[in-house]
Amino acid sequence: MPSQFTLWAVALLAALLVGCSTIQPDFEKAVQDDTIPAYEAYITKYEPDPQATPFVAKSRTRLRELRFGQVEAKDTVPAYQAFISAYKETPEATEQIALSENRIRELHFESTQQQDSIAAYRKFLQQYESTNPDSPEVQTATVRIRELTAEKLKQASELTTEKLKQAFAQAKQKNSAASLRLFTAKYRKVPEAQPFIRQAKVLITELQLEDVETHYAQAKRQNTSKGYRGFITRYRIKAHAKPRIHDAEQALEQLQFDAAKFEALKNESALRKNPIIVWKTYLKKHRNDSRFKQHVEFAEIRIAAYTTLYFHPNGKKRYVGQLEGDRFHGQGVLFTATGKVAYAGEFQNGHKHGSGQERWDNGRVRYK
Repeated sequence: MPSQFTLWAVALLAALLVGCSTIQPDFEKAVQDDTIPAYEAYITKYEPDPQATPFVAKSRTRLRELRFGQVEAKDTVPAYQAFISAYKETPEATEQIALSENRIRELHFESTQQQDSIAAYRKFLQQYESTNPDSPEVQTATVRIRELTAEKLKQASELTTEKLKQAFAQAKQKNSAASLRLFTAKYRKVPEAQPFIRQAKVLITELQLEDVETHYAQAKRQNTSKGYRGFITRYRIKAHAKPRIHDAEQALEQLQFDAAKFEALKNESALRKNPIIVWKTYLKKHRNDSRFKQHVEFAEIRIAAYTTLYFHPNGKKRYVGQLEGDRFHGQGVLFTATGKVAYAGEFQNGHKHGSGQERWDNGRVRYK
């Protein structure tokens, strides 16, 4: 009768013989099913059996391919990440892991493209630029950031331009050089404002000239020394008013010349101050201004004429009295070269006329 050990050994041998006889058939059945559960079951059953090692390895390879196929079918970032996590230590999975990493990058980029914002593209580059600088997604993201930045700047510029347009319209509406100057000062450093500033400067010039013309016309209507002097004082330092300042100065000089002429004639026809003083006052103001050369020459001639009429060559007083046309006319007194009265009375057209006191050289009075 066999011992208990013998029976156990016989049973073990029988089991081994049965196992060896099913390794290949079971693998072929798993291949025929070609499913993840079939390969997983085969691996679980035969992994401890050294004789099944080649079939287990083939099962693992096909199992990995099927699982990667499932991942590709799902085509999601979590699915690819789970695959990478499961097979990162498996050398045979290197290609599939690389494909997974590439697809994760592509999916991230697709999500980034949907957002299509500078922030999203920058986040993408922060994640992939250092590890995949030459990838199409990194290149496209870099270009898109430039495009979006340019668009943003353009939009900001358009928005700024619209605001500037409104501000410029408000400044123009006030029709004031001061409001336009305020606009140019406020926006002088804004590039988008430069076209408006150029327009503002043109309008300022026009308004300034208009202001000058208005006040010059007012001074011209008044036609007084006070009016012209006020205009000149107001605009003397304004370059844009220079032509009208010139006109005002000429008009003022003409008034002063006419006034001097009138005053001189009044002094000729009345026993007033010497008309020489009137012309000397005029010359003091205008002698050195070439614009008034003719009037200056006239005043100098009058002074010379009056000097001859009123004084002897030795400088002694010759005549005190009224004149008309450079002649003694009216009441007057003639003096000798020594300063004594020669005649006191009426003159007409340069000659003694009517009654009057006349004296001899010795000073005695004689009657005509």
